[in-house]
Amino acid sequence: MSNLKNIGNKLFKETTELKSQEVELGAADDLAKLTKEFTTFVNKNKSVLKEVQKALNLIEEAKKINDKGYDLSNKPGSTVRDVIKQAQDLGLKPQDVPALKKYSSASSELSSFNSGLLRLLPR
Repeated sequence: MSNLKNIGNKLFKETTELKSQEVELGAADDLAKLTKEFTTFVNKNKSVLKEVQKALNLIEEAKKINDKGYDLSNKPGSTVRDVIKQAQDLGLKPQDVPALKKYSSASSELSSFNSGLLRLLPR
């Protein structure tokens, strides 16, 4: 009987080891699936990373443009005052001076552009 018991114990032990190996293989299969998911995700979304970098570069360029626009809008202060004064000295209304009309229109357009760009830029 003891021989039979030894054989039974060996068989039972081997079966247990096989189950353990099956569990380990199942975990390895799960890891392989997860690895494939990682790789698929990265490959599918690599282009997004490039596009985000392009967008960030464009945002930096837009910030520079916005700064230049505001600098430009502050530039003509004394020149405009001089033209208005000269027009008044000549007895003209400032709105009747063609250069001031064009300047006023361009200044409004620049102001709208700067404001619109500033609204769109991230804070």
